[in-house]
Amino acid sequence: MINKRILHLSDLHGNLKKLRRIIASGKAFDWIVLSGDIPFTHVKYMKLRADGFRIIDNQAEAEHQLEWCRNALKPLLDQIPHDKLIIVNGNHDFCDFSLAFPEAITQFNDSRTVTIDGIKVGLAVGIRPLIYEWHEELDEYQFNNLLANIDPEIEVLITHAPASQVLDLAYGGEHIGYNCLYSKLFG
Repeated sequence: MINKRILHLSDLHGNLKKLRRIIASGKAFDWIVLSGDIPFTHVKYMKLRADGFRIIDNQAEAEHQLEWCRNALKPLLDQIPHDKLIIVNGNHDFCDFSLAFPEAITQFNDSRTVTIDGIKVGLAVGIRPLIYEWHEELDEYQFNNLLANIDPEIEVLITHAPASQVLDLAYGGEHIGYNCLYSKLFG
């Protein structure tokens, strides 16, 4: 059994209100886990194509997100007592978080297994393709290959991707979770 006090945040998209409330609570955590879509995506770095799809300037967006992490997010996280910071990129995250948080355990793409405080943790980056304009959009086969790189004896799996039929309902009523992730988690 894992006995850790963990703060897990995902899909902030730049909204730091909840983080400020956590700071005000004065609570301390063993781990802070950020599992994707942490900064907001700035429309300044997007252009609309004739077919309605967006073209994103990934480099400009990554630079903007890193600046936001250094100036807005890091000062807030530094106010929360914690032992470890773990960050896995989401589909809206174009920056390499290790550049803003060198002390953190980060995963920008792909997957791996790490041991944190004696606990085997799998880290995997990817999301089912929706419109092929975001970071690490992977089909079922590609994501299954990522999962194969993770030790089957992990105790914790951190990913931005949902498992099929588990809180995976997207806009328009489409289920976007991975069947292979569901199988890995629930057999």
